[in-house]
Amino acid sequence: MIGKVTHGRDAYSLLRYVADKEGAYQVGGNVAFNDPVNIAREFKRGQALHRTINRYVWHTSLSTAKDENLDNETWKKIAQDYLREMGFDKHQYVVFRHTDADHNHIHIVANRISIIDGSAVDDAWSKYRTEAAIRKLESAYNLQVVEPSHGKERKSPTTGEKRMQTRTQTPLPRVVIQDALDKVLPTITSPENLKDKLKTEGIETRLRKRKDKTISGISFGYNGIAFGGGKLGKRYSWTRIEQQLRENQAALVTQERSQLEKVYQTLASKFSEKVDPQTRDILIACRLLKNGYSNKSVKRVLTQSPVIGRYKQSENYQRDKALRYIDTIYRKAQSAVARSHAKEVLQ
Repeated sequence: MIGKVTHGRDAYSLLRYVADKEGAYQVGGNVAFNDPVNIAREFKRGQALHRTINRYVWHTSLSTAKDENLDNETWKKIAQDYLREMGFDKHQYVVFRHTDADHNHIHIVANRISIIDGSAVDDAWSKYRTEAAIRKLESAYNLQVVEPSHGKERKSPTTGEKRMQTRTQTPLPRVVIQDALDKVLPTITSPENLKDKLKTEGIETRLRKRKDKTISGISFGYNGIAFGGGKLGKRYSWTRIEQQLRENQAALVTQERSQLEKVYQTLASKFSEKVDPQTRDILIACRLLKNGYSNKSVKRVLTQSPVIGRYKQSENYQRDKALRYIDTIYRKAQSAVARSHAKEVLQ
């Protein structure tokens, strides 16, 4: 079961929607009337008892899985149990069932303010409290557990979006962005890298930053329509994208380390084991320099030296000492290559 909760101040407009929609009919309630105008007036009388609360209209829609078809009496009991869980023991409410969609659902409209004593139902954390109530209802009525849209990894297009696609016969911006993200997320290495890759797909990326310049959120736009990352699904929120970045970067480090080790071991195997480690490292660095490796690349290969390995395994590993060793080896190799080149020129 899925539940959606909203709060508002216009009872009449909401009641007109839930009551007058084609295929809608009332299945429960405790008000004296069944038309939007008079129900709204009843609610307004309750609101007069607690004028400090503006958003006194509570609206919850409850829907089951597509293959579950409940009768009216069951829906009525579910609505009553839900309202009891949420604290609406002394409050006006009405329940309408809609049959226009391909899934079973009802709309509950309730007055947060009690007409008995003027007390108000707290609206704090209403979505999470509704989720907790739904879990109980699923158990009590043996209903299927349906993941709510806000918890989905990839959110489906809304009814309005589907209608727009039917009308325009063009790809939905939501789906275009989701598909592009699914393609590029496994390969990104930085936020800027993500922006560049999505730009080639015609998608604009905006990063929301805090005062300290750290990223707090992300949104995507396509053809003038923008979505916050979380609105597309959990996997597209900044929290998950940041996690993906860290995983990608860690994988790159592991891959690079493996490649560096392979290069080092290949060159080390060409020299006798009798050669001392420092001399072997100088010879390896010389070979790399002669093969056109850059300063930075040579030093990265030297990080795979057993000498550096011993530094790392020591109890008080001193990174500066390891870096000084690499710099020393590099300078000696550079000098040796320069002398060799000068000798070749003279000859």
